[in-house]
Amino acid sequence: MRLLFPFGLNENDDTTPEEAYKGSYNFELKLNTTDFEPRSPLDLVTTAPNSGDVRGLMQFVKRDDTFTTLVQASGDVYSWNGSSFTTVGTCATTSKLRGTTWALDDYMVITDINKATELKKWDGSSFTTLGTGLINPFAKYSVVFNNRVWLFNLTENGVDLSHMIVASAFENPTDFTTSLRAGDSSFLTGLEAFYLLAPDLKPINGVAVFKNVIIFSTVEGQLYRISGDDSSNYIVDNFYKGSSAVGTESMANIGNDVTFMKRGGVIESLIATDTFGDVGADDLSKWIPDTVKNLTGAITVYDQSNQKVLYFVANKCLVLFKNLLPTQRSAWSVYRTKLSNNFNASSALYLRIPGTTNYTVYWGDSAGKIFDLNGTGKSGDGGTDSIFSVRKTYYLKNEQIGVDFRHTPLLGRISYIRRDEVEAVLTFEWGDSYHNPTCAITLKGSPNNSENYYSGTNYYAGANYYNEGFTFANRISSRGFSPTGRGPGFYFSVEVDSTKDFNIFEVEIPKV
Repeated sequence: MRLLFPFGLNENDDTTPEEAYKGSYNFELKLNTTDFEPRSPLDLVTTAPNSGDVRGLMQFVKRDDTFTTLVQASGDVYSWNGSSFTTVGTCATTSKLRGTTWALDDYMVITDINKATELKKWDGSSFTTLGTGLINPFAKYSVVFNNRVWLFNLTENGVDLSHMIVASAFENPTDFTTSLRAGDSSFLTGLEAFYLLAPDLKPINGVAVFKNVIIFSTVEGQLYRISGDDSSNYIVDNFYKGSSAVGTESMANIGNDVTFMKRGGVIESLIATDTFGDVGADDLSKWIPDTVKNLTGAITVYDQSNQKVLYFVANKCLVLFKNLLPTQRSAWSVYRTKLSNNFNASSALYLRIPGTTNYTVYWGDSAGKIFDLNGTGKSGDGGTDSIFSVRKTYYLKNEQIGVDFRHTPLLGRISYIRRDEVEAVLTFEWGDSYHNPTCAITLKGSPNNSENYYSGTNYYAGANYYNEGFTFANRISSRGFSPTGRGPGFYFSVEVDSTKDFNIFEVEIPKV
């Protein structure tokens, strides 16, 4: 029997040996790949000068493709170029600043999830208050749609308008109104500013733009969509009755869909909901019911480069590998860390790495540290801590394998691709027994990095052997194992606790 690792975590009873059983985490998944590989290390990128809580990460890309990155750490706002910080402004320490690019005038509109700081703007050099025509305006969310800036969940002049949406005048985000509703009889051109209300008059707690439609959610309410094309005919329609997002940042566009977290922690697909209604087909988290149970929100980020959807929740990050969804098997992994921040992110953003043309996901913690989720340092989390990776199968019965292990010793072989030298621990939890034997196996490293041949630094004293180099470095190697114990079946897990990289190709338990 060959144990491969193509699919993700499945906490239900219908798992297969190719899916990971309860307790598995810190593994990576790729379409059409069956290997057991660890997640990337968390590279510690920088620390804010004041070591304050990194509650806001924003990036503004101008039309000429130059860009700046803003970091809110507690009450200070910095511009960060990848190596140094420059203070550009201040905000309330409780704020969670978020940015939306207004390309027409080349600046970023900045809102505050906690509505503790007035609307701001950033043009690449100046952090200033955004002129809107409103009195002391605060807003949770902003989007750019149909050449207008739209603000959601307002406070104006001290009055809570959390159920209100205001849309700027056409191509003019300095002109808003809270006195003229869409369709007002005074509108003559259709270009005017206007407001709309959530039909249930409940606070708005999530917004996404998808396929030329604005979708928004209300607290303990439902999902709505905005339709129309000018100030005379914009309206709010019911989209999904009886359901709404929880939290304040759990709704996100993931390229070909919108996901949101609803009551109980269930993570749903907007497209499936629109197509089938409130049925199991729209539940993206149906494979991990124990992990998402009773979650009340998440910071959701779509990693477009790696086709991952990331849900930063308490003490972990849930990872949905979007390309695996059509397989009808689990597309989920869970990331954990030994770092003291324990993946408790205060903010997260998919952005261009300063000084490069590459994109990744940065996230910040309460101590001012900013991490690259897709690290490349091969030095463990934060450059210090090892990454504990584990994959576990569900209960394998003797009849599935074709061997009666109550009378026959278990003999197996682990195959791997040589990367770095690490120790893999294989654990066997025998049925009808409290005996859980382990086999510790050293997976050798790549000969390029760790070994010399014929006592020289190069094989046959040349830089390459007959100009072929070490082409065999990525070939599959294997080691045998034979645990003690007997039983009618067993749970089987593979664990690696290391700062180094590894790739386990398969585990084979042959018939005798």
